[in-house]
Amino acid sequence: MLVESIAILCVLLLVVVVFLRAKKYEFAIASITLIIVPVGNVLAILLSYPIARQIPGVETADVAITINVAALILSCMILGFISHRIRTRSARSVYMILTGLFVGILSWLFIFSALTEPAVYFQY
Repeated sequence: MLVESIAILCVLLLVVVVFLRAKKYEFAIASITLIIVPVGNVLAILLSYPIARQIPGVETADVAITINVAALILSCMILGFISHRIRTRSARSVYMILTGLFVGILSWLFIFSALTEPAVYFQY
């Protein structure tokens, strides 16, 4: 899912650039939480084999899942910090629900992919 992660990352970076050009800095910062999970998956794909090779008894899928879960935890923590900047309660709730669903579903897909397709991780 390297190509898919890079495609999602490019689209989200374009969204952030559009917000920055429109001088909507709060929206750009709020969109950054969506970028963490695809970056984590790209890092998981690139780094899981070299890390697993250094630690005996650890599979590449284990390292990839650990990196993806760490990216999910980091994204949720930043989501919580950024949500305090939203003034109205309804907007904060909508932001947290939609962003949390996006990040959670995307992380689940990346973890499921690491479990079912462990051969796609780079072995160099």
